Amino acid sequence: YAPLQVPELLCTADYARAVAEADLSVPEGMEASRVQATLAHRQTILFDRQPDVTVAIGEAALRQQVGNRKVMREQFEHLAKLSDEHAWLNIRVLPFSAGAHAGGDSGAFSVLHFNELSELGLVHVSGASGGICLDDAPSIAAYVRTFTHLSWYALNCGDSQTKFLTLAKR
Repeated sequence: YAPLQVPELLCTADYARAVAEADLSVPEGMEASRVQATLAHRQTILFDRQPDVTVAIGEAALRQQVGNRKVMREQFEHLAKLSDEHAWLNIRVLPFSAGAHAGGDSGAFSVLHFNELSELGLVHVSGASGGICLDDAPSIAAYVRTFTHLSWYALNCGDSQTKFLTLAKR
């Protein structure tokens, strides 16, 4: 769940660069290295492994200007293309019209499940210092419930793709 920013695994190089330039934890002059690391991470996780991934992006993340208009247009086109070309990647928008929801008081988080080890799970909660990882069953269950609730209100993949293309044209 990414309420305020396009997740690192789905961002373009220019979007990642704009984020790195705004991130106070990235040392000055290291922005290009951060972008390279982000793109290498994306390649390894998403494209080399092709795991089943479902992402809920809050509409605020799509409305927040990151970089300039060109950066945002390319980011929207990239999200639409990813959604269209990769069946294992489900990108869904949680629209403002969803109103109050289970993730309303949460920041970004990721729930990881491992098919090979079904009893193993992990939640990563993002934060300014890299975030925290939770591996206890009650925490994992709470975040799974939250994500399930968010999914009820998120647009389906087709409607989300249409939203990305509409935003790209603005």
